[in-house]
Amino acid sequence: GAPPIPALPPPASREALPDEVVERLRQQGEQLLEAETASFQRELQKRNAADYRWLQQVKQSGTTADRVAAVTLQVQESAVANLPALDTLIGWVAKRAGGKEVVRQAIEAAQELFLAVLLPDRKLRHFEQQPLGSLPEGKEGARHLLWWVVEDAVKVRYGLFVGALEEASKDNLEFIKDKAAKTMYELLRQKPEGEARLLAGLVNKLGDPSRKLASKAGYLLSELLTQPPAMKPVVAREVERFIFRHGLQDRARYYAVCFLNQLPLSHRESEGGGGLARKLVDTYFTLFKLVVEGNMGRAAEARKAQEERYKKEKAEYVRAKRRAEKATAAGGRGRHANHKAMEGVKKGGSNSTKRLKQPKKPAPAQPAEMDARMLSALITGIRRAFPFVAAEDAEPLVEANTQRLFRLVHTAPFPVAVQALLLMWQLLAGRGAVSDRFYRALYAVLGTDGPCTSSKASMFLALLFKAMKADPSSKRVAAFAKRLLQSALYGPPAYACGALLLLSEVSRAQPALWAGVAQPEDGGGAQFGNDSDDGVEVFRDAPDSDDDGDHKLDDSDDEGDDDKDGSDEGAKTPAAASKKATKKGGAAAAAERAASGQGASTSGRTWPRAGYYDADKREPQFALAE
Repeated sequence: GAPPIPALPPPASREALPDEVVERLRQQGEQLLEAETASFQRELQKRNAADYRWLQQVKQSGTTADRVAAVTLQVQESAVANLPALDTLIGWVAKRAGGKEVVRQAIEAAQELFLAVLLPDRKLRHFEQQPLGSLPEGKEGARHLLWWVVEDAVKVRYGLFVGALEEASKDNLEFIKDKAAKTMYELLRQKPEGEARLLAGLVNKLGDPSRKLASKAGYLLSELLTQPPAMKPVVAREVERFIFRHGLQDRARYYAVCFLNQLPLSHRESEGGGGLARKLVDTYFTLFKLVVEGNMGRAAEARKAQEERYKKEKAEYVRAKRRAEKATAAGGRGRHANHKAMEGVKKGGSNSTKRLKQPKKPAPAQPAEMDARMLSALITGIRRAFPFVAAEDAEPLVEANTQRLFRLVHTAPFPVAVQALLLMWQLLAGRGAVSDRFYRALYAVLGTDGPCTSSKASMFLALLFKAMKADPSSKRVAAFAKRLLQSALYGPPAYACGALLLLSEVSRAQPALWAGVAQPEDGGGAQFGNDSDDGVEVFRDAPDSDDDGDHKLDDSDDEGDDDKDGSDEGAKTPAAASKKATKKGGAAAAAERAASGQGASTSGRTWPRAGYYDADKREPQFALAE
């Protein structure tokens, strides 16, 4: 077969020539190419006239396989002299009507020709990009001109072939799309020419309506990364552009994120290093922010539909208003017609009334929480990429992303807030520094109605379990436990059971929490000592039993005293004896109620009492939950 385009020696200079000189040299090269083509045809006829006639006949009236084979054979014999045959082959690849089997066979043949015969192991150059200023004299210069014209022709035809592959990858038939995707992968893997278009076409297949082809595109891209390590940043950049494309389906975006979080990362700069890891983490957080704020995804589509509907209604209103103004300005007859038109509107029903009613601009559609699969893919990507971020880049990365996420936690609905907290936990826990601000945000979300009513309650409890288990502050853990129990009082049974199970497991990792459960609070409100926190145990005397205040504290006692007007025999009954014993024990009961805070209302003090847990505190560490 014909050798590939040779690598000519490097030029001594690359000085630019005037356009008319370049055009004159191009014409000379094309004349040399025509002479080479005519010489090849004469040589072929002389060498074997029967084979030449058979090739011409097969190209005109042979079967599909025979025609493709004949064209391929001609190009293999001499690519320089058979560029028209290559044009025929590319035309079959671009065929859209009729049978598609010829398209598949033409794709296979063209792939083989470009990889084995036509493309060198470097990028091709156009004729104008060649070193025309250092063209040698004589036959050597003519040879250079011929090869430069051929290289330009091959580059142009290869661009047409890649364009035909891009169109074939959008075909309705699945086997054509599959063949086009495989061919783009093979060309991209073996030759550097046209890699930008081929990579974009292969990445675009991640959004194919066929799940099988979309998954296969991800596999081909991952296989592409096993060859040249320098391709990782290039592929990641192209996939990132694909992710942020407007109008992209959520499923296609999910496949792209799954591909990114499977990228093999490394600290070596030749494979992207920490810069690639940082770029990936930024991509994950930016995608999450755009989706949950409604700038991308289903909420963005709903907002676009609202805007289009509002514009249409406003245009109808303006047209109707102009017609009414014209009728009013027309004078007497016009006023009569306008009056009749308005009567017709009133009789015409709701549609006519709507047409003349000024439309109101709709409120923007509220963003919904991110799909659970997408959120899981983002968390996986952050967990895998963050350890490869350089130490000097980690802190700015955390600051830039956590600020945006904290705003979402305090302003977005509960499902979105939970997902933002999950991402923040992944980012902060990955560097071993969970901030107090994160715990304050988590504590605030726990105090809302969302944990009891949302479908994301299980996700929230899982995050709360991790945070409480890793929290070094026993005071904060106690505040979380008390607020969780408070919310469990108003939640469904399943949520209450989950809260109790969570506290049971957390108490194993936090012994101070179990100590708070086992040891009740004393009268001063402090669990471990008195109000002065001196560590000394405090003993208090119980009130006297004959104090009148005892009877006021015990409602059942008062009710029993109302029945004392009975006979002495009634006092000797077991019921009367029981009431008498209750009266004697009223002082102890009052002391217990005072210690537990039940007597606060009668003593003039309201909840929260000083020294006790304050559920309204914003900072859990200062809520006195311990």
